[in-house]
Parts: sequence; C-alpha cells; structure tokens
Amino acid sequence: MPQAYLLKGDFVECCDCFTVCPCWVSDLPDEDHCSGLYVWSFAEGSYIGNQDNSVAGMKVAAATYHAVRQGGQAFFYIDVNGGDPSMVDTLYQIFSDQSADHDLKGLANLLGLYLGHKPARIDANFGAKDFDVSVDTEGGHIATAKGEEKVFTNQQEPMTLRDTALDTKLGIRENAVVVQKMGALTVDVAALPGGPLNFLGRSGMRSKFRYEFTAAALAKAERRADKASQESKAAAKADRAIKGR
Repeated sequence: MPQAYLLKGDFVECCDCFTVCPCWVSDLPDEDHCSGLYVWSFAEGSYIGNQDNSVAGMKVAAATYHAVRQGGQAFFYIDVNGGDPSMVDTLYQIFSDQSADHDLKGLANLLGLYLGHKPARIDANFGAKDFDVSVDTEGGHIATAKGEEKVFTNQQEPMTLRDTALDTKLGIRENAVVVQKMGALTVDVAALPGGPLNFLGRSGMRSKFRYEFTAAALAKAERRADKASQESKAAAKADRAIKGR
C-alpha cells in the first residue's frame, strides 16, 4: 500500500497522434496506436509520507505505447534531483501501486502494463507559453519533447479543453488542458514495441496536475484491507472445517 502523498505541479503529454490526442476525448488513437511521453514535474508543497519529506524539484517521465488491439505498456524514468536515491523506487511504487483506492491507481488503467523503471536526468522547463523536456540515463538519451501553445489564426487565446476523459486519471481536476503546437518529439526505449519515435508537429497536451492521498485516506484504506484479510481468513477457516467433517 502506498504512503500518503501530495504530488502537484506541471504535466505534459506528447504523442504521435495529430493536433489533439484522441484519448482526451474518448476516441481511438490516430492510426490505431499511440506512442509518446508523459512528464510530471513536482512543485513546492509536494511530499511523500508527510510534509517534511519534500519531493519538490523531482520529476517522473513515462515512455508509453498503446495499440487498440494490444493494450498499453509504459517504462518509467525518475529524477530525484540530487535527493535520496531510494526515492527512485519509492516514487515508482506510488505510481504503480494497485493495492488501494488512491489518486494514482487509475493511471495504470490508462497506461497499461508497467515494464519497469530507471533513475534518470530529466530536464523539464515549463515556460509561460512553451516547454522543453529531455530525458537521459547513464545508458544514453531517451527522449526529447518541445512545444508551445497552439493558437489558431485570428485567435488570441490558445486552444484548451476542459472536463476531458483523462482529467481524473491524470490529476488535472479543474484545470484547463492547453493544446500544444509540437516541435520535436523523440523517444527511444528498446523495451517498448514500435521502435524509436522521431516526429515534428504531432500532439501535445499540457496542464497543471494534483494527486493526493491523505493520511486519513491511507488509514481508511488500511482498515478496509485489514477487514478484507480477516474475512478471507475466516472464510478459509470455515471451509477447512467443512471439509474436515
């Protein structure tokens, strides 16, 4: 079961679909598959366990593949920003945990099978109207993504979406999702199907995010799990008693 946490900050999703990733509007991906990169950059106030255990400045990236007939797969990269190296495993455990009802549990329903994780250097610069992300490990360069707000001709404001199909799973909540005019998108992860990505001008979606699993919610989940365990043991004991007659 995960620790209590509050994770918030900047988020971007980039993929090889066109203009708007169809997943955000409950549609099938372009060309029946969707590969790309998700990045979460944690802002001040983010913590794991308690407020004294800050994770501000740390980042998580997921290289992803999704096909209509094959489901999804993801490989995670984690940058602890010079902090305790054990936080690499801690953050992955929180992002992948399926044992309790918490904000990040739904993410796996979107991304599919988690193939593993590695420590990485993630440079993520979120400007007022643009962003620039790169992911590198000791083994080499993993990903690059660049984009800026997509503004249509004769319009002053960027294209935005609200109340999308992914708001809950991606922790968007009440925030608007800003469609991005993408520059480069490269992703090279051998563990994922489909081979390396190298595109210009594909889909990008940016927003603020907030995932929270309070201490009270954790305690409630632990009580629920303990009750389920006790009921399972009682049922097994009764079953053994019946078979022993």
